[in-house]
Amino acid sequence: MQTPEPITGRNGVIGLFFDLVAIPSPSFQEGAMASACRAWLERFGCEVQIDNADRKFGGQTGNLWAAMPGRSGMSAVLLCAHLDTVRSASKAVPYIDHEGVIRSRTLAQLGADDKAGVAAILASIRRLHEENLPHGDIQVLLTVGEEAGLYGVRSLEPSALGAERALVLDCDGPVGSIVTSGSGLVRLTGTLCAASGAGMPQVGAMQATAQAVSAMRQKSFGGATIEIDSFHPVDGGVQVMGRAIASEIHLLEDAVRAASDDFQRTAAACGYDGRVEHELVYPPYAVAREGAWYRAVTSAIRRSNLACQELHVVHGSDANWLSTFGVEALNLGTGYKGSHSEDECISVTSLCQLEHLIVEICSQAGMDKEGF
Repeated sequence: MQTPEPITGRNGVIGLFFDLVAIPSPSFQEGAMASACRAWLERFGCEVQIDNADRKFGGQTGNLWAAMPGRSGMSAVLLCAHLDTVRSASKAVPYIDHEGVIRSRTLAQLGADDKAGVAAILASIRRLHEENLPHGDIQVLLTVGEEAGLYGVRSLEPSALGAERALVLDCDGPVGSIVTSGSGLVRLTGTLCAASGAGMPQVGAMQATAQAVSAMRQKSFGGATIEIDSFHPVDGGVQVMGRAIASEIHLLEDAVRAASDDFQRTAAACGYDGRVEHELVYPPYAVAREGAWYRAVTSAIRRSNLACQELHVVHGSDANWLSTFGVEALNLGTGYKGSHSEDECISVTSLCQLEHLIVEICSQAGMDKEGF
């Protein structure tokens, strides 16, 4: 792994973003990105550690944790974004077009998901430090392996979380928007193979699999969705890849159970053994909109002259797991558009607004423990 050029942050958050885009950081190859962010955070008064999460799934580095001490009597806040990008973003060459929008000159994703979030956090830490603005203890969490399946946040030790409230900067809504609820997702892997001790099946394995998949697609799962991504031959049978999506955990569990039973039942009727393995990639969650943290953040959004828009999202983020770990996590819109596509972009205005909003939330005078 090459030593990265230090990030200079010239021209504020925009320069920081350009510096970060220049560092390739596809999932499980975030080592250079972590090193650059570590040097920056230490420069502005943070104590930084790297955890051992990568030992559970492989990779160059674990999650990056930073602690910035604050004033007593003010609430601690966790700032979270992810270090990795989709692989194509490693080839991004950013520029600002005539409308003030940052795009890539190359046919590649820009990587604003989530380097916009990382840049805004780093720029906010610098402002809080250099301007000596009031704030409580701040914990920074920059995760790895998010794009591959939220591996970093799933592998962290919840006891390491030092704040009860978090801002996650990883949503493609406009700056000022807040995710108030997010669906959960279970990854399904079905396998169909010849039943041991049985005679020759009357239908082929692919045909039997198609029947099993068709049965699942035609069934209602009571508020949950079952999606089949692919099925293909493997040694000894056929493998099916799919997922279950729902907005509540009990709906998710019921759908996984019903889909597994249907798959096994149809496979058996065709003379095959069927089994389904499942993995919770991210749990569903909902924000307490009547809570003090939500009210404080929406108040800061309004003071920043931004429109506060509530969003429900299907795709997962670190906020799903942080909420499950007992943290009040609010995923904020970062302003990027077209994530995971060659049209990905973010405006200069959005990046500046995002930095300002983070500083406003962390430094607002009303952030005392009694008020929260």
